[in-house]
Amino acid sequence: GWALLNREHRHAWAVTLAGVALALISGPAGFTALIALAIIFALTWPDLPQQHPAPTVQDWGIFAVILLLGGTAFLTRFDALGLVAVTLTGWLRDFTLAPRSLLLGLVRMAADAPLLSLFGLIAVIWGLREGRLIRALSVAAIVVTLIAILQGPDVSYSRAVAAFFLAFPTAALFVHFASRGDFTLHSLEQVLFIVVLILLAFLSVYALVSYAQSGDGSRLILFYITLLMILVVSGVFLWFIGWKEVRGSLIITGLILTLLFGAAMTWSLAFNATLPTLARIYPVEALPDAADLVRTYGDISQHQTGDRWAEEIILVPGSQTDDLIQWQLRRAEQFSVEDSLNPDALPAMIIAPADVELALGDAYAGQQFALISDWGVDQAATASDAIRWLFYRRAPFPPPPAEMVNLWVRIDLLDLNQQP
Repeated sequence: GWALLNREHRHAWAVTLAGVALALISGPAGFTALIALAIIFALTWPDLPQQHPAPTVQDWGIFAVILLLGGTAFLTRFDALGLVAVTLTGWLRDFTLAPRSLLLGLVRMAADAPLLSLFGLIAVIWGLREGRLIRALSVAAIVVTLIAILQGPDVSYSRAVAAFFLAFPTAALFVHFASRGDFTLHSLEQVLFIVVLILLAFLSVYALVSYAQSGDGSRLILFYITLLMILVVSGVFLWFIGWKEVRGSLIITGLILTLLFGAAMTWSLAFNATLPTLARIYPVEALPDAADLVRTYGDISQHQTGDRWAEEIILVPGSQTDDLIQWQLRRAEQFSVEDSLNPDALPAMIIAPADVELALGDAYAGQQFALISDWGVDQAATASDAIRWLFYRRAPFPPPPAEMVNLWVRIDLLDLNQQP
């Protein structure tokens, strides 16, 4: 939409405002992305044509329709504005100034996107001194990366947005290098240098992967020795062939290794049946009781009301999985959190920690569910486990203990006869 506005296209504002509306109803990640987009729009505003069109009533109508009816289409309920308010509140609540959380947020950003974090840091420093557009992309990338760090290691959506916006100045930097770089091979020594660097890079990756798989400390020593050899070999070739050819060789080697890394990751995602999906980072799928809990509630609600989200349910807090349960039941129309129950108005269903005793008598029947709400790489027992997670995004160690919760259902709801 912004590109169309630069070209004075008559539908530019409609496309732009439609994108803003979609971002607002797309969850908390949308707010992080909108901040980056607002920075880009503000810094590149002077570059717009002086006679650019203004948004019309029809354009704002498209914005309103998508904001309201779009939320209804996605959630099957007419509460898109309420959804925006809830997600904004959650987005603001995720910010923290705890030193440990900030440090782990920085480490997690580097671990989740190591290549983009490395090249992106170089790119934004370079981009701040370039033209208006590259500078705007760099400032936006810096801001959303800081947001991702400020929200700590457990908030993945802002890290994904940060990686997305870091890619833009990184791509611009690569194009800049490609336009100024010398990719011709001037001597046989330069070819030999590139071959040696690639072999040493493969040896270092082999040593690190072997250490992650076996935990053998000698493999880690081999990794450090390989890094030292790369420095020594680079110094030797610098002495013989000069800085210009060494610099060109390093750029060519870096491009080759990046291409091989991308091809290997794509191959793994497409053909490695043992590789877990990214969702499997979180052990909820390993113990699917969270889905079973929601399915049980939905079945009973459907049986009684004809709607899987209409029956009343109350959460008694006290478990570490409270946030997980609230998210899983976010579409329930009569869901509330109560510290205590009113004995004169007992609800249809109750979720409570397994170690909390409720005075329910014989009026309810219960089922226990094992839930896991959180997991992080900081729970790895050894450095090799953490490195293995970094390579494969698979935890090679047991997940944390599950939190046990009970779902209590009023006896009369278990009648096989559907209620009118």
